[in-house]
Amino acid sequence: MDRFTVVPKWVIFPEIHVEANSSYDNSKPIGEGSFDIGCTFNVDSEDSTLHASVFIKNESHEELNLEYKFDLHIYSVFEISDDYNALPVKAKERVVIDIAELLIGSLREMVITLTSRGPWGAYILPFLDVKKLSKDLIGSYELKD
Repeated sequence: MDRFTVVPKWVIFPEIHVEANSSYDNSKPIGEGSFDIGCTFNVDSEDSTLHASVFIKNESHEELNLEYKFDLHIYSVFEISDDYNALPVKAKERVVIDIAELLIGSLREMVITLTSRGPWGAYILPFLDVKKLSKDLIGSYELKD
């Protein structure tokens, strides 16, 4: 069990909402705001699949003088070559971190694509803490040796 593979089976965006802020003023500073980020992670041992979902949204785009308001959800299924539950904890953590990085990258690309033709140009998500997100993912599924 030294080597195993995790392969994306499919990735979908069940919810995509992006809205330009009509009161955005590029002469004013952009407020310090945070994003609401959440995630879940489940294992289906019967068919050797891992299910992960992540959402990211910002609600107060007008008060913070942000260019766009968005609410995006991504859902994915991955096939794993070995029994996930039989992997050592460190290997489980690595799998979850890799999945988190892939999903964040997909969300970032979707936001760029959706805002690139908007009135304020492409919006690039700030760096998100992948380790924190993966801890949240791990927290949604108990890892045991």
